This record gives sequence, C-alpha cells and structure tokens, in this order.
Amino acid sequence: MLLAFLRSMAPSKRATGASPNQDVGVGLREVMTNPVVRALIILGLIGEVFENGHKVMLPVMARDVLEVGPTGLGYLYSAGNFGALIASLILSTGSIVTHVGRLMAAGYFGMGVFLILFARSPWLAASLSLLAVAYFMGTDAFMFLETMLQTSVPDEIRGRVLSVQFFGFGLSDVMGIQTGAIAALLGAPVAIAIGAAILVTNALTMLKGVSARFGDQQERCR
Repeated sequence: MLLAFLRSMAPSKRATGASPNQDVGVGLREVMTNPVVRALIILGLIGEVFENGHKVMLPVMARDVLEVGPTGLGYLYSAGNFGALIASLILSTGSIVTHVGRLMAAGYFGMGVFLILFARSPWLAASLSLLAVAYFMGTDAFMFLETMLQTSVPDEIRGRVLSVQFFGFGLSDVMGIQTGAIAALLGAPVAIAIGAAILVTNALTMLKGVSARFGDQQERCR
C-alpha cells in the first residue's frame, strides 16, 4: 500500500536473464573484490552476531537478576525497541550527515558499553534506560553501515550485494547457543558482557582505520 506513494520510482529492466545462482555469484564477486564493501559486510556481520547474542539472555536477566518476572521482561523488550524507534525517527528526519564512518564506529562502541552496564545493573529502572540507549546506539550504527554499503556499489548490482549481507542475518540467532553455553558456566550477566566487549573491541578497530578506508564513502553519503 505504501509503495503507491513512490511515484518517482521507475522499474528498471534487466539486460540479461541471469539465473538466481548467477546473481548470487555477482554479489559474492563484488564483495570479494571490493575492499570497502568486504570490510562493511564483515563489520556488519560481527555487529549483528554479537549485539544480538544478549537477546536470548533477557528472560534470564528478568527472572534471576532483576527478579521482575514476565511483566518486567516485557518492559525490557519495550525499552529496547523504544530506543531503536527514537534513533530511526531522528535519522530519518535529520539533515545531511558527515563523518558517517566515525558515527558508525561510535554507535557500535556505545551499544557495547551500555550493554556491559546493563549486564551489571540490578535495578529495573536503570536496566530499562541502559537497554534503550544501547538499542539507540545500535540502530544508529546499523543505519550508517547500510548507508555506506548501499552507496559503495553500483545501482545495477546493489540488490545482489545486499542479498549476500542478508545471508549473515540468520547467524545472530546461532549466537544464542554460544551465549547460552557461556551463561550456563559463568552466568547471564557475564555472557552478555563478553559479547558486548567484542562489540567495543570491534568498534575501536573500526575507528582506528575508518578515515583511510571509508573516506570516499563519507563524501558520497553527503
């Protein structure tokens, strides 16, 4: 229904009738040969896997750490989604953004830090606030990464490159196994903190080389 409002969007015709396997091959080839696209795909995969590992631990945090039960668990989920919603609204209505690469790294760093603080919080009110800010920062990071990725590839193969990225989204659920195993040994707060610490480390690595690697893409995102 909403697509009816996109009046300026004209469908493009494909030059050749490539098969789905050929399309995937084109996307993979672009990811493997374009160093900027490859770096963004890997950075996004690391963020997707380790930022979402905490979600399987939220019921445990609500029951054993915060002792708030199902109602409190609902509050935790709502707080995170509220933070993500606010970030989406701000970015969608904001003006042109510069230094996209640094903001992306700062978003991952902030989410990692606030998830660590959330893991150590014994109070529901503080946990709700920390989780909301963590999701706010994580949504910022993801949106900036998507902006840079989609402006780093030619229009005619953008969908094929993004299809490669989508293969990695399912891995975020696989991390529930590892996070659960760590929680069984060390507890849910430690399991969340370990995943968040990996996010922080990844963000610091991003920030170190972001100017040299993504400088051209920052100019194209303006």
